[in-house]
Amino acid sequence: MTKLLLVEDDKELAELVREYLVLNQFEVDVARNGRDALGRLSKKAYEAVLLDIMLPGIDGLEVLRQVRRSSSTPVIIISARGADIDKIVGLELGADDYLEKPFNHRELLARVKALLRRAKLPAGQPADALAAEGPEPNLLKIGDLRFNLLSRTLYYDDIPVGLTGMEYALLLKLAQQLGEVISKETLSMECLGRRLTPFDRSIDTHMSKIRKKLALIGSVVEIKAMRGRGYCLAC
Repeated sequence: MTKLLLVEDDKELAELVREYLVLNQFEVDVARNGRDALGRLSKKAYEAVLLDIMLPGIDGLEVLRQVRRSSSTPVIIISARGADIDKIVGLELGADDYLEKPFNHRELLARVKALLRRAKLPAGQPADALAAEGPEPNLLKIGDLRFNLLSRTLYYDDIPVGLTGMEYALLLKLAQQLGEVISKETLSMECLGRRLTPFDRSIDTHMSKIRKKLALIGSVVEIKAMRGRGYCLAC
């Protein structure tokens, strides 16, 4: 059974969400504060974390910051409606997606399932994007980068590049359509599993983080923003 960690200090809300997810065949542990969450994460492996930002003591953003130092476990942050700065900071710290309170339980379930699908399923690869020396099973090569489609890991000169699951999914989508402009609407639907809403900056925030990571390792692969159209990958 898929194991989730729900980090929520509102006891009534936490119990309602836990019961709903259990009815949908998930095993759910509940942490009431940041310290409890970090303790549970250090002792047990979870497929995903649902993380409220407003927590007593260690807040959700600090929990996320500490988690991302050593783990790429998918994280959905939960924020109060209108708290845009929290959502932006959360995505910059490595959250895979976010959900605003109050939320519909069906939407939460859909987000969780979409996140787990992206984390577990290997993606397809276009034959013409493979390196000249010949195809290798489950390997996609773009410039000086290699995507291992089974482990969902990106490599640069045989060194793993630390990407979150969402960052990997977005970069892989661009790599599979190398040189083509992909709209933010398409990226949101196919990678985040939801429609792009007005003023939603999540795709832009993820792309900014990926760009910084590629620049840090000195990759020749570049993400280009096409104003009013979307993003494309070039090398």
